Amino acid sequence: MRTVEQISETMIKPSPAELQIAQQFLSEFRDARNIDGDMSMTCIYRSADFSDERLVYRVTTSHDTEYALKIDVAPAPNPRLSDEFKVLTRLVPHFEHRAEVDVVKPLYLSPSARFLVTEFVDHKTATHHIFNSKKDAQAGQMYRRAGHWLHELHDIDPPSKTRFWFDWMFEAIEEKLSAGLPMMPASDYRPMIEQMKRDVECIKQFKAFKRYCHGDFHGENLIMGRGTAFGLDFTEHRVKLGEYDIVDFLKGDVYRSGNPLDVDRSGILRSNKEMFFKRYKHRINMAILDYCIRARMLIDCLHITQNMYKADEFQRTKYRNLHNRLTLAFRTPIEG
Repeated sequence: MRTVEQISETMIKPSPAELQIAQQFLSEFRDARNIDGDMSMTCIYRSADFSDERLVYRVTTSHDTEYALKIDVAPAPNPRLSDEFKVLTRLVPHFEHRAEVDVVKPLYLSPSARFLVTEFVDHKTATHHIFNSKKDAQAGQMYRRAGHWLHELHDIDPPSKTRFWFDWMFEAIEEKLSAGLPMMPASDYRPMIEQMKRDVECIKQFKAFKRYCHGDFHGENLIMGRGTAFGLDFTEHRVKLGEYDIVDFLKGDVYRSGNPLDVDRSGILRSNKEMFFKRYKHRINMAILDYCIRARMLIDCLHITQNMYKADEFQRTKYRNLHNRLTLAFRTPIEG
């Protein structure tokens, strides 16, 4: 199975122009911090949606100090990286005295706001461990640690009550259906959509809680160090339903195999979900969470067109996993 992490390590080759820009940025950082000695760079990430603008390099000095150089060279003025730097600066003291959880330390923001530098944490991501752990207990620990980290993040500001808005999910589904011919047959997805419409009548009156959220809390954005989990990439941070951060992480469970009888109505293995909530203790509505998880998985599944399925083994694996979990999840209605 091909993971995002493996793609990063084997397929990213910056162009000469991209390397020149990165070298210029690195020189600015070196001068600003008075760093001497040689530095080497390796590109470890390229954005799929903004491939010409957003890259991350791993920087190593001759003193064996390592940094992450994060670049966004969008042509229009963009506060994205300066906002993230402010977020990290705020989060550092919040996490400072909390055991086993942390964020990457922000070190430098260019006056141009086209790049920032943080510490580099040389450990594998939660996604890597979840995808590759042969033992369920080892994978389960990733869910426990992720739940702990997210609990501490959601603790930074008081929550506020709000309505559960669901219209965007149906709009996203229709958008996927109109964008291309999905691999999933209509005979499979239409009954699921109709079930979603029936389910939402049972839960739409429920109140939920908005919290300060990571905004893109998938397993690639959580580094599992020895004893400490480090959060990174806060460019999508915002205040929204806390359930959405949980959805982002738990939906990665589709890449774990398990007994079909252990899959609950959300499409997630009960054992892994239980591990997540061993350390995540904020109040949530489980019916809303389960509804949102399987809605998100359906949207992701419909995103895979027949052409994507034919062209890429990773997309074929992703489709089979999502389709299997959705079939199991929609056996049970969500009744609150």
